Amino acid sequence: MKISLKYLFFSVTLLWVMPSLAQKNVIIETDSLTKLLPLTMHDTTRIKVLRSLCVSWNSRNIITARKYIDQALVLAKQLNDNAIIAKVMVDKGYNYSISGESAKAIQILQETIKLADPIKSSYTIQNAIAFIGVAYLNQGDNENAMTYIKKSNNFYKNEFKKFGNNHEGSPYSIIEGLTGTTMMIGSIHLNLEKLDSAQYYLDKAHQLIKTSKKNNRYFTFFVPKTLATVYLKKKQTKDAKPFLDEAFKNATMYGDSVGLALVWTELATYYDQINKPDSALYYAKRAVEVGMKVKNFESVLQSGKFLKKYFEQHNNSDKALYYSNLVVAVQDSVSSIEKVKQGQRLLYEELQSQQSIAQLEIDNKNRLIRYGLGAGLLLLALLAIV
Repeated sequence: MKISLKYLFFSVTLLWVMPSLAQKNVIIETDSLTKLLPLTMHDTTRIKVLRSLCVSWNSRNIITARKYIDQALVLAKQLNDNAIIAKVMVDKGYNYSISGESAKAIQILQETIKLADPIKSSYTIQNAIAFIGVAYLNQGDNENAMTYIKKSNNFYKNEFKKFGNNHEGSPYSIIEGLTGTTMMIGSIHLNLEKLDSAQYYLDKAHQLIKTSKKNNRYFTFFVPKTLATVYLKKKQTKDAKPFLDEAFKNATMYGDSVGLALVWTELATYYDQINKPDSALYYAKRAVEVGMKVKNFESVLQSGKFLKKYFEQHNNSDKALYYSNLVVAVQDSVSSIEKVKQGQRLLYEELQSQQSIAQLEIDNKNRLIRYGLGAGLLLLALLAIV
C-alpha cells in the first residue's frame, strides 16, 4: 500500500497521542474553571465562569454545558440586568442550535433580541442574529440562514470600518464576528453549489484569519478545509493541497476530532482525484472511524460512499456490502433527524402563529375598551349638557 508518508507518519503519531492530548487540553480547561467556580463570590464573575464552562463543555457534552448555562441564567435574572441576561441567552440559544433543537434555539435568540438594548447590547444582538442564521442552516433553510447571517455580517463590516478590530481575542470581538459570518456566507454558497461565490467569501474569511493575531480556533481549520472542498469540487487539486495541509495542521494542533474527520474526508477525495487509491483508502477509513465516534455524519457519508465504490472495484463484496449498509444506516439516521427538524420548524411556525393570534386578541380587547371608554365619556358629556 502506497500511502503519502508525510501524512501517514504524522497521522499514526497523532492517533497514538491525540486521545491523551485532546483529553488533557479539555481537562485542564474544564478543571481550572471548575476549581475557580466556588472561589468566585461576585455574581457577575460567577456568571462569566459559568458561561466559559458552557463553552468548554459544548464540544464534549451538550447536556452538561446546558446545566452550566442554566445556572448562569438563574443568577443573571436575580441580578435583574438585561444586558447580562441577554448575553447568557445567546449562549443558551447557541447550545440548543448545535444540539439540533433549532426551533427552540430560534425562539430563545429572538427573545434575546427583544430583551437586549439596541444601543448598549448591539454586539449581543448581532450574535443572536448570526446564531439564528446558524439554526436555520442546521434546518437546511439556506434562504433564511443567508438573510440573518448577511444582516450580522453587514453590521460587523461597518464596525470594522469604523473601529478596526477592537477587543481582539475576546469572545465577541469584531474580527471574530466578521470572520464567522463571512465564513458562513461562503458555506451557504457551497451548499447551493455556487462555487465561485463560495470561494470569494471563504477567501475573505481566510484573509481575516491571517491578518488577526487571535481568532476563533475553529475557524483556523474549518475555513481552509472548506476552501479545499471548493477547489476539489472544481477538480483543481493543486490549489486544494495547501489548504488541506493548513487545515490538517490546525486540526491536529487543537486535537479536534471533528475537524480531523472532516479534513481526512477531503484528503481521501484529494488522493482519489490524483489517482492514489491506497492513500485515499487510508484516509477514508480514518474519516469513517472518527466520524462515527463524534457523530459527524458528513464525513461518514462521503467517505463511506467512496469506500463502497473502492471495494466494489476491487471485487471485495463483503466490505462493499458493509460500507453500503453503513451509508444506508447513516442516511436513515439523517433522514430521521431531518424529519425531527421539519417537525420543529412546523412547531415554531405554529407557536409564532399562536403568539400573533394572541396579540391580535389583546389588541382587539384594548380597542374595545378604548371605544367603550370613549363612548362612555361621550354619554356623560351629553348627559351633562342635558
